Amino acid sequence: MTSRERPETPAVDDLSIPTQSLDAILDLLSNEYRRHILYHFHGQPQAVATVDELVTHLRTQFDIQVAGDTDRLRIQLLHTHLPRLEKHGILEYDERSETVHYRDKREIERVVAIVKFAEIQRENTICLF
Repeated sequence: MTSRERPETPAVDDLSIPTQSLDAILDLLSNEYRRHILYHFHGQPQAVATVDELVTHLRTQFDIQVAGDTDRLRIQLLHTHLPRLEKHGILEYDERSETVHYRDKREIERVVAIVKFAEIQRENTICLF
């Protein structure tokens, strides 16, 4: 059965996102730190955050208490996650001011909203077994 025979399953074309872009977005969202960086900006009026604000947000989300773990998280943000998001044009990182400027892109906002909703639903599901 193809997706054309299942109208309840949206096709990639229905999202108005080229397949290559959708693949790139899903690859970026496959990492929980990058997802939560985007969740931080999703639906917020402020499209700017400092690296320290993002580190604090992630520390809260992942219950990171140890200073060494916080330092490693900051290094991962600066050397891995922010550059990957910047490479795809989702945000800009200014090294001098250590600020991150989020670029509100309709195509990623829609996917982030869906993934965020699904993740919240999964967390709220009660396991009976």
